[in-house]
Amino acid sequence: MCMFMYQPGGTGKPNEPVQSAAFLQMEMFMVSMRRPDTGLRFASHETGPYSEELHGALESWRRSGGIVEDRDGRLRLSDKGMEMARRAWDVADDPVRKVMSAMKMQMNDMTEREAVAYTYSQHPEFAEKSKRYGEYEEFRVEAARSLYQKDKASIRLSVQISGMGHQEFVDMMAGMGINVYQPGPDGMMQIARIRNISNKLYKRLTKLDPGERGLIWAILMLEDNIHEKRMILTDDKKARSVIRGRGIEASDSFAFLQYCNNRAAMTRDEAMRAYDELWRVMGRGRPDPAHRAEFASKLS
Repeated sequence: MCMFMYQPGGTGKPNEPVQSAAFLQMEMFMVSMRRPDTGLRFASHETGPYSEELHGALESWRRSGGIVEDRDGRLRLSDKGMEMARRAWDVADDPVRKVMSAMKMQMNDMTEREAVAYTYSQHPEFAEKSKRYGEYEEFRVEAARSLYQKDKASIRLSVQISGMGHQEFVDMMAGMGINVYQPGPDGMMQIARIRNISNKLYKRLTKLDPGERGLIWAILMLEDNIHEKRMILTDDKKARSVIRGRGIEASDSFAFLQYCNNRAAMTRDEAMRAYDELWRVMGRGRPDPAHRAEFASKLS
């Protein structure tokens, strides 16, 4: 918790205040979904995802003076808390630090409604007991629109947040004068947006073998946070930490795409386009027909 609060958010300044204790619960919940080794257990609660361990830690830090609260209820580390958090950060594992840093950058400047919609839509099983669930159903469409415009959600995630059908959401956005990127028949999900920010950086990953480079590309296709994409592509060390964090071997790039398809994170067509792109990125030229057919047979 203290390491998360120590991180900058959208302002780029360390120790950026968190809006409230309830907001911190949502942020740390999303961290724990990516890094189960945080040691925090969450359950469905009337306030949404809730961790007794996190609540206890927050109260302990408040009593000790490590965390202070301003008149608006915002939480930040005191000077004493900053020093303790800095020491913890210095010895933390890279994958944990990366997830905490990216999630604070992603969520901390969201409005409360945006954060609720972002969290509830991805993990509805933790929202069932929330007193805000009915209200969430009313504002989720507006939250999806604003998160997409802020570049905090891909079109796929925005549709999921809205609860609408894909074309229905796209038509609604078009009616509001908002252009929505959609891949053409020869394109691939999110590839144009990724290339806009990553082509030059991607070439810097010189120490990765072709399998690792292909796997990083596959991960990028599923990553909604543009800031995290930039972090992934910064250098070889960070790229490898992402691979370790996902628990996937570099040789399993194609298996990773099959997993994404089977978990409904990619459609069959998207997975096939991604397969063709991965084959090219890994320096293999045109896909081997037999290998491609075998890959396709495992998709749902």
